[in-house]
Amino acid sequence: MDWPLRDLTTSHRARSGCAGGCPAAARLLRRRRPGAAASRLSRLFAHDTCSLQTHTKPNLENKRSPPAAHLHHSLLAKHGGDPALAEASLPKALDWRRHGPSGGKNFLSATRNQHVPRYCGSCWAFASTSALADRVNIVRGGAWPSALLSPQSLVDCLPGNSCDGGDDRAVYAYAARVGLAPDTCSPYVARNQRCSRKHQCFTCEPSGACDALTKYERLAVGAHGAIAGRLAMKAEIAARGPISCGVDATDAMDAYVGGVYAEFKKRASINHVVSVVGWQTDLVAVAGDGGAAAGVDEVESWIVRQSWGEPYGESGFMRVVTSAFRNGTGALYNLGLETACAFGVVEGWRDASETMGDGDGDEGGEGSDEAEASPVDGSAGVFSAGVALS
Repeated sequence: MDWPLRDLTTSHRARSGCAGGCPAAARLLRRRRPGAAASRLSRLFAHDTCSLQTHTKPNLENKRSPPAAHLHHSLLAKHGGDPALAEASLPKALDWRRHGPSGGKNFLSATRNQHVPRYCGSCWAFASTSALADRVNIVRGGAWPSALLSPQSLVDCLPGNSCDGGDDRAVYAYAARVGLAPDTCSPYVARNQRCSRKHQCFTCEPSGACDALTKYERLAVGAHGAIAGRLAMKAEIAARGPISCGVDATDAMDAYVGGVYAEFKKRASINHVVSVVGWQTDLVAVAGDGGAAAGVDEVESWIVRQSWGEPYGESGFMRVVTSAFRNGTGALYNLGLETACAFGVVEGWRDASETMGDGDGDEGGEGSDEAEASPVDGSAGVFSAGVALS
């Protein structure tokens, strides 16, 4: 069912899979190609989807971060198990792009595009590394330099994950084991490569020869886990920063150009991963019979970052209704966004020799072209065209 709502706010407006089959990942995702209903521009977005850093990275130790993986449990306990009281203790709106007083400060890493220079179903790598890079920036108070992590090193070297799809939760576990390389170590080429030390971090000479680097730092991650539900997501985002979440990316989502988005689908089928960087409320006009204005509602939405480049949506972002939408039935309208999220707690930069050891990063075949894949079926469930509430 289409929801004829019109966004009345202007302050936030901006210009307009290993699918299953890889044994090492429980949830393997790939972007689908859009159907005929997608716009010409959306077709561009839907094809799913080096130099060594010489500065010294500051320590990121965050001893105040609680070791418990699920912050909402302690939040509920603090408020006597009452979800309403727990939620009331959280901000009504939070946006890590504009956080703090005087208009806010941006803590997010750069908006990215998994679709260039070629098709690669690496949404899982972009969503997780972007969320972790954001968290580095948050822990460091937004100080220079802004963090950026390498999705390509994960495409190449995270077992069972590739351009044919992958699992964002596996990224956090991998980061806890061996850390993550900065983006300048292994730039994005959007293709599967056989894993080697070179594909973890390298540089090239004027002669054209390229060699692996061993003296560099990798981002270490400590506590990590999976969460689901509106309160758990809010608690984690507010306390430690953006998270990655699975979603059912439909043709209508591919064609999104702006506004608050709602699409009815009774049974969402996760086939894509995004990062959620906050939430906000917008005033929307609800149209009645015949298109006449029936009133104004306040609608809460998640602030979602895609990995489809700045031309998509609202400068690479979109707003999707939370489960509070339409008297608490919003889970039917946000395409599973609150059902499968994950996070990791950043600990600091560690010397690669400490995190990688002698064997890691030289395990031939990980993420290589030989990985088998079968597509995720994203067509199950009751579907009606989505609509941006604008």
